[in-house]
Amino acid sequence: MSTGATLTENCKTLKADSLDHDYDISSKGTFSYDFKWEGIVTNINELVITSRLIESNSSEEDVLEYPLSDIPEDDLELVEIGAIFNFYVGYSNSNGTVKNSDLIKFRRKRIDRSDIDDILDTMNQIGFDEVLEDY
Repeated sequence: MSTGATLTENCKTLKADSLDHDYDISSKGTFSYDFKWEGIVTNINELVITSRLIESNSSEEDVLEYPLSDIPEDDLELVEIGAIFNFYVGYSNSNGTVKNSDLIKFRRKRIDRSDIDDILDTMNQIGFDEVLEDY
């Protein structure tokens, strides 16, 4: 399967699995959102990420170009082609001043059984048991 086909399939399944990844953004304090999209990164350059979006309520698709400089620092390591994220558009209220705002939050990766098996196989290949015995 080509990368484009894989991205398309991932994009089609975003809405179906969105409830499992709905972040509690109300804990952000002053941010409230009116719209939510599920997104998948399709391209990255030194300044922006390009993504396909699906609006959560209407399932309408769109394209988003988002500045890398606006991605939260704790999410930067998750930015890669195929990464999935939630994108919220709403407003923030700071000391009585209301302004338009957005929030992007990348999904944390799940480790599945095959990933764990690969890690254990690698540890066996490099003789990790011997290292542990030495210490």
